[in-house]
Amino acid sequence: MVQRLLAGGHTQRSIADRLGCSQPTISDIANGKIGKKRPAYQLVRGLEQLVNELPPVQTEEGV
Repeated sequence: MVQRLLAGGHTQRSIADRLGCSQPTISDIANGKIGKKRPAYQLVRGLEQLVNELPPVQTEEGV
């Protein structure tokens, strides 16, 4: 989800600000470093909401 948000124009800082967490937390999620500490349900829901705000992804077929 973080990679999709970054590709959609967000920065790690902007994502963190919207979710009320730190930029290093977003970096850890983006880099798969969540083995030590799982992201809180609240963060995952926030990421999902941000992704849902992005415009739909265009495929080569235009679908």
